[in-house]
Amino acid sequence: MKYFLVLFIIFFTNQHILYAQVVAHPYKPKIDSVQQLLTTYPIEDTTKVKHLNDLALLCLFDMQFERGMLAANQALQLSQKLNYPKGEGLYLNFMRFMSGGGTASYYYYYYKKTLFYADIKEKEEPNKLIELFPTKREPEKVIVKLLEALKYYEKNNDKKMMAHILGAIGANYQMLNKTNENIQYTDRAIKLFKETGQPELALLVSFNKILSLQTDNKTKEANEVENDAKAILVNIKDIREGALLNFAIGNLYIIRLNKTAIGFEYMLKADYELEKIGDKNLRIILLHSLAESFDNIGLHHKSLDGFKKVIGNYSGLSYESTKICII
Repeated sequence: MKYFLVLFIIFFTNQHILYAQVVAHPYKPKIDSVQQLLTTYPIEDTTKVKHLNDLALLCLFDMQFERGMLAANQALQLSQKLNYPKGEGLYLNFMRFMSGGGTASYYYYYYKKTLFYADIKEKEEPNKLIELFPTKREPEKVIVKLLEALKYYEKNNDKKMMAHILGAIGANYQMLNKTNENIQYTDRAIKLFKETGQPELALLVSFNKILSLQTDNKTKEANEVENDAKAILVNIKDIREGALLNFAIGNLYIIRLNKTAIGFEYMLKADYELEKIGDKNLRIILLHSLAESFDNIGLHHKSLDGFKKVIGNYSGLSYESTKICII
């Protein structure tokens, strides 16, 4: 699990750094090496799942989006066939990089979701591929490559992957402050996420649109999108999924939308739901984030209460679990 810890740290130090070419790190030799491993590895087992996910990440870093998404999808199908939950976690890990953008909503959501699939008992070395993580981004080039991938998935009528690509295109347009283009692609992503039974992702990508509308001082339109997003959240039936979304949205309100009070409301609701179902792992992460947020705005007594709750919830957790939960 050190692998996920390293990724989490990199996210908070480079949360706006995604999708770029890095001259100092040539990807082709690594891609060829992993591809060769796959070609000569006939067994459909968990090792193959990891190789496929390695290939997917390398292609993503090299902006070979179509190839990377195909490899990731193949890894997911094999994981499900093998009943290998950690493989599904690796797929989610890929998607958080694939779908990342200006709001970091996907990125944050997928990281937390990945923890549900983490095998904290499995010992392994950190994935060396993280050393190749892009350190620059050029949204214009990213958009060109994403559009190429979009054509492939449109041709094959794969609406789920189309939705992810459209959301990523919108997010990259947001980085360029091109709000009209961002909204155009984001709207298409929202529509497809709803059509393909992924309301939670429609909800999160909506916040990308809200940010753009606020940038253009279109308060009324932003409020309408916000109300639609709330309606989606109300209809999420799974308690843990709802808590996860409330947590992610709360952070977005605090960090990106500058609506601290509303953000706290969402996070406190998530805390209540997690306490109700006894999910200590995710609750510790939430309480830690909430305590830091209180401290940042000078509510030190509430921050202290939050950290006391964090300590209290450590009871019964393994050492490996706590390493995942607290950064």
